[in-house]
Amino acid sequence: MITNTTDINPNSDVFPLLSTSPEILGKISSWLSTEEVCALNRTNKALHNLITSSDRFMKEVVKGSWKALILSSSELRRNPALQRQVFKSYNAAKRNLKANSIGVPTDIYLDSSANLFRIPFFRKDKEVVLAAVVGKFGGYLLQEASEKLRSDKEVVLAAVKHDGRALAHASKELQSDKEVVLAAITQDGSAFWEASKELQEDDEELILAAVTYDALAFNNASEKLRGDKEVVLAAVRRNGSALQGASEELQDDKEVVLAAVTQNGRALAHASKELQDDKEVVLAAVTQNGRALAHASKELQGNKAFVLAAVTQDGSALQFASKALQGDKEFVAEMVKWNGLRFTEFPEELRDDKEFVAEMVKRNALRFTELPEELRGDKEFAAEMIKRNALGLTELPEELQGDKAFVLAAVTQDGRALRYASKKLRGDKEDVLAAVTQDGRALRYASKKLRGDKEVVLAAVTQDGGALQYASKKLRGDKEVVLAAMTQDGSALLFASEALREDEEVVLATVTQDGSALLFASKALRGDKKVVAEIVKRNGRALEDASKALRADKEVALAAVTQWGKALAHASKELQDDKGVVLAAVMQDGKALAHASKELQDDKEVVLAAVMQDGKALAHASKELQGDKGVVLAAVMQDGKALAHASKELQGDKEVVLAAVTQGGRAFAFASKELQDDKGVVLAAVMQDGLALAHASAKLQGDKEVVLAAVTQDGKALGFASEDLQADPDVLEAAKISVSAANQTCCNNSL
Repeated sequence: MITNTTDINPNSDVFPLLSTSPEILGKISSWLSTEEVCALNRTNKALHNLITSSDRFMKEVVKGSWKALILSSSELRRNPALQRQVFKSYNAAKRNLKANSIGVPTDIYLDSSANLFRIPFFRKDKEVVLAAVVGKFGGYLLQEASEKLRSDKEVVLAAVKHDGRALAHASKELQSDKEVVLAAITQDGSAFWEASKELQEDDEELILAAVTYDALAFNNASEKLRGDKEVVLAAVRRNGSALQGASEELQDDKEVVLAAVTQNGRALAHASKELQDDKEVVLAAVTQNGRALAHASKELQGNKAFVLAAVTQDGSALQFASKALQGDKEFVAEMVKWNGLRFTEFPEELRDDKEFVAEMVKRNALRFTELPEELRGDKEFAAEMIKRNALGLTELPEELQGDKAFVLAAVTQDGRALRYASKKLRGDKEDVLAAVTQDGRALRYASKKLRGDKEVVLAAVTQDGGALQYASKKLRGDKEVVLAAMTQDGSALLFASEALREDEEVVLATVTQDGSALLFASKALRGDKKVVAEIVKRNGRALEDASKALRADKEVALAAVTQWGKALAHASKELQDDKGVVLAAVMQDGKALAHASKELQDDKEVVLAAVMQDGKALAHASKELQGDKGVVLAAVMQDGKALAHASKELQGDKEVVLAAVTQGGRAFAFASKELQDDKGVVLAAVMQDGLALAHASAKLQGDKEVVLAAVTQDGKALGFASEDLQADPDVLEAAKISVSAANQTCCNNSL
């Protein structure tokens, strides 16, 4: 006996043996899922016959798999007994889900909604229909629902909110229900055409909602609404084309027409003849859509200003200009210049005017590919194209890409044009030499033979060292060629042969020009102390690419930081903690203190040396030394703005702040609030930099003596004075004199 679905094999002989007992076979099949029944239906002919013709069999099947009824014939789907059994099984499934707090997910009956709706009982179930109309097949399924449910407002609203066009399947009553129709139109404007005639003609709100999506909706409005100015204005502001449905009187109303063409220039087509000749209206129309010029009066189509406005918006609008303007060569040339007209947008008679087209090519207003075929083969046009844009060689016919005179002219202007020359000319030494002399990297497009020609390659690398990468293997190992490349671009060492990257003379010459080039030297040379020591003496930056052992070598590191203090960043941790090395670094560049060890950033001798070289190096000193008055004084005397890195206590020390603002007035911004209210300090600051007044206290910004000192130094400081003093005649005069003097100095300097 079969007791479990796992015992069932669709290809076994069980089903044929039991085919004489539909009830038993149906009971067995009821243990299967719908998907399994579907599989058997496809693979087992005997079962397929039972599914499509046996009500006894199907009655048992739907007890366990109620959805299986969709597989049966239309006659069985209409069988009342089967439908009652489906209804029982369906409700049992829902109760089971609810009992387990799962709810009733739509996929219980909607995984194949269109098929399930073929079972009449489903069309009458409101819960099923509600879920269906917002499911996979949307509002379309409303047409499958029962007549009663197509008259149910809740169901229809759900359908049209998902698919406005579902309104077509609603009852007549609901097609006249404003709430339902508005929801449908909001989802899909075309639903307007499914609304009742009364709503289409007389409901202002619905008509306006529909007009947003379809201007023709306004044509259906009643004569009263189409003649109501407020309604028409609202309509054309949403969709200018709605003007076509307005009354003749309103099509002649300037306010209405202006609103329409501002929204959609082409609405001008529906304006009265008088307004099609109105300059304000036509200008608004062609500014919105250049092609609206087609509907302007003949007079305005011949007006240069209006045609210019139209063509500026859309180049193709030139076709609607008067014949006289289309034939005006200078006017069309201006259109090409300012609006980039394409050749196809030229008036037809000018497209055939060889002299005019030639002039446009000369003005670089046309691409060669835009020209008609007969002109593209004309050498005169091609020559003009190449003069303007050498890379235009790519647009020339093949025969011209193989013309030596053309190619030579192109590569002389832009070496990259060699790429588009014929294979033969890419092997022509004269053409290639001209190309690489203009752009060394054009060597990549030369023939293999010429990439191995020393004269050609030398010319290329002299112009751009990086061109060495395109030279033959032999020439990348030629010392003269490589040295020439290195002289132009040190990083070209990357492309030299391994032997030359190990050549001391080549590497020394290269790294002197570009410290980072050591990176491309051989590993052996980067670890050669004699070579690296000599290199870092010339360019300290090279220490970064030295071997790890040499970055830890004191002699090498000292040579590097003496040449470039910040090379300390690439020294070993041990040397960043070596006082002798660090002192040498900060004496060359105070900011190298940033790379010293924490211990040496707290060493007063080291920090003093750093801030005396660059006051802002104070930023890298320890907190303790940022609070040391002697160190801070040394820093601010070198650079007043170093005050920004002093301790709060010293930013409030009058002696320190005075020293800072005397060196640079803008250091005053970092003084304490108390000192920003100290007249003596403020005076010292503004006398050095008038704009320091911006950081003075409000009280001192209102002190005439302070403000006069500030504006005398820089007239622009007037903007930071109090309102009263900004209107003071003495202050204004002093500021005026200061600004005048500054402008005179500027003029003298420019001379």
